[in-house]
Amino acid sequence: MIARVLRGIVTLVGVLAGWSLGVVMLGFNFLGGGELGRFMPFWGHLILVLTCAAVGGAVAFLLAPPLFREVYRAAGALEQRLSATPIADLVAGALGLLVGLAVAFMLSFLANDLPVFWLSVVVKLSIYMLLGMLGMRLAVRRRSELMDYFAALRRREQERAAQAEGQKPPADKVLDTSAIIDGRIFDVVRADFVDGRLSVPDFVLQELRHIADSPDPLRRQRGRRGLEMLENIRQELPARVHVVRRERRTGEEVDAALCRIAREEGGCVVTTDYNLNKMAGVQGVRVLNVNELAGAMRQRLLPGEQFTVQILREGREKEQGLAYLDDGTMIVIEGGRPYIGMRRQVEVTSLLQTAAGQMVFVKLV
Repeated sequence: MIARVLRGIVTLVGVLAGWSLGVVMLGFNFLGGGELGRFMPFWGHLILVLTCAAVGGAVAFLLAPPLFREVYRAAGALEQRLSATPIADLVAGALGLLVGLAVAFMLSFLANDLPVFWLSVVVKLSIYMLLGMLGMRLAVRRRSELMDYFAALRRREQERAAQAEGQKPPADKVLDTSAIIDGRIFDVVRADFVDGRLSVPDFVLQELRHIADSPDPLRRQRGRRGLEMLENIRQELPARVHVVRRERRTGEEVDAALCRIAREEGGCVVTTDYNLNKMAGVQGVRVLNVNELAGAMRQRLLPGEQFTVQILREGREKEQGLAYLDDGTMIVIEGGRPYIGMRRQVEVTSLLQTAAGQMVFVKLV
């Protein structure tokens, strides 16, 4: 039903177009010999206009089905392309297109002075198409800088508002390679537990690319995973993640450069590296250690507390068994070796905090 209605509309448009063509032909200066309509009687005018209308309607009626198929195919392809395009590219392209069309509108007035009307129309259309396409392509290619610019404007407004209220603006978080590869900081940011923006110095990104190109399969996999997670979070939260152009000084190591940048910008370093954590602490730079955050979020157990565990394998010492909590905490079961593969009730006897995490020693109940 809808297809028939659309075909009828297209046919009506063809009839109107043919009618208009006939009217134009009657008023056209034919070979310099006066207007064509002067050499024809009224019935000739009517026959010419009706013939043009009939031809236009017939052509539109016949071309409607293939035209609809092409339109549907193009619309489907456009929908797939837009669905696969990141939202940052769509926003940047739309802004670039609007800017290009605005510039074209101002320049199109220059074509009004052309002596030939159709040439003026062609020049105006060319200006609109050229500048619109140019603005869209430039904006998509420079989308990261465009997003950084708007994010900087937003950050300045937040800083002004915070200063007006007597509050300190949120500090930038400078990421190192280990934090990017670890990836847990991005989950914390998604949950909105960390304010401020995440700054990734370009030399950290370069180091991450070197790891992704490493001949060692394990290092290569870790580097590529870090790059993928960084790209995903940049697309999800473009206003929160920024790659900043900062150079290392001659002979300066990456860890020292990160501490210097964080100190100069009044920010803090986000890392999972033990040595960088200690270096930043010595230099008076604030550190957000993802491992410490994970340790603080683990389940708290107290001596004498009882719970049930699945004994998975034997421990290092004789008759010991090993189990794990849901957060990865290792449970050492005294006398648990004979019960490997079974679930048993245990009681906490002591806790041991190490650099790698917490170990819980229990006994069977």
